[in-house]
Amino acid sequence: MSSNNYQEVLYRVAEETLESLAFMFIESEEEKKARESEAPTWVRICFSGPFSGSLMVGVGQPVLTELAENMLGTDDEVTVAEKEDALKELANVICGNLLPEIGGKEQIFRLEAPQIISGEEKESQLNRAEPQARIKLPLESGLAEVVLFI
Repeated sequence: MSSNNYQEVLYRVAEETLESLAFMFIESEEEKKARESEAPTWVRICFSGPFSGSLMVGVGQPVLTELAENMLGTDDEVTVAEKEDALKELANVICGNLLPEIGGKEQIFRLEAPQIISGEEKESQLNRAEPQARIKLPLESGLAEVVLFI
């Protein structure tokens, strides 16, 4: 699969997951603005199987709050733990939906538990290896970034 194909599949799977799991929608091209959010929270999930790698998802506080509220179905204040759990679940579902798309539906992958990582850990991984795909999803409340390493 070419790098462009990984990008397209990752974008489609991440968009579908955000829409179905968290009721968060990508902005249209006309609305799209380069929004950088403050100090994103990052999560990494590692996987193994026919090929190994990891998937990282990063979002800023406004997106993280909206994600948790939507996934929990609440307008009440959400805790830091609830926000982190929602982000971990998002990464888990994106990864779980992505791997059969790129590896084949008959393949079996093992996913490790998602872990919150620091921005420094994210940068360290980006410095060690070139990602197979890296996308940015412009949402109403900010930017979500997804990075795939194989």
